[in-house]
Amino acid sequence: MNGYSYVENSPIRYRDPRGLISEGDEAVKANLIVAGLYQWYGVRIVKDWGYVSRIIPSSYLEDKIRYECEWQEGNWRSVEELRWVSDAVADVSHVMGGNLKFRSAMENRLVTIERSSEIRLPFFDDPAGMAPPFVGWLTGDILLADSLFTSQADAKYLTAHELGHVWDWRTNWGSLHYEMSIELGTMVCPDTPESATEDVCWFDIRAGKEPPPGRVLNPYAGTYVWEDWAEAFASYVYPEYYHRPGFLQLGTLRRQYVERKIEEIP
Repeated sequence: MNGYSYVENSPIRYRDPRGLISEGDEAVKANLIVAGLYQWYGVRIVKDWGYVSRIIPSSYLEDKIRYECEWQEGNWRSVEELRWVSDAVADVSHVMGGNLKFRSAMENRLVTIERSSEIRLPFFDDPAGMAPPFVGWLTGDILLADSLFTSQADAKYLTAHELGHVWDWRTNWGSLHYEMSIELGTMVCPDTPESATEDVCWFDIRAGKEPPPGRVLNPYAGTYVWEDWAEAFASYVYPEYYHRPGFLQLGTLRRQYVERKIEEIP
């Protein structure tokens, strides 16, 4: 119906003499997923694949600039990876009460998801994904690495985990994890009058009223107070993820806290 759509709606920049997308249906499906996430949820996928144009070297006698297009592969390795992320966003939106509630929880601002082959940061051992406060602490953006996409279950759970970080960071700069730590007792503060005035507190997952979801020994939720929140939220979205030997499921107190915070979304 529209011939220009064969060249990404940019006939000035691109050319396609055969009228086909050379990379087949995958490019079309990927673009549809990206468009759907943006339109329904306000989630922007950083698109690093597609046709790019370059100037063809020409002689000084030619009076026209010639271009050619070539396919550029990005860090997204397949449509399947995009679909898993899209499913996770939809599932998070569903438990929040719909796409309008999801947008409201994210302060009606774009959530940008970028793909990388790997993430290298000091003191971190090949993280599968990063979100606030370690990356995108001002914007609430998410960075996903290859190791996140080892399976569909891992990709969806960890995407929900990172979205939990964004929601937390955009809610009064981390009030979700802080309030949960106070309720659970994982934020330990001095109880003597002398030291209490110093306002020195620390996070101790073992001091909580219930154990966190995840591994029985050395749970990831015990690394930082905001990871405890993100693990609780992701486990609420996907309760089946930790139904495995050697893992604990989401406890009652954390479940009730997540549910209450979802009810409070305007």
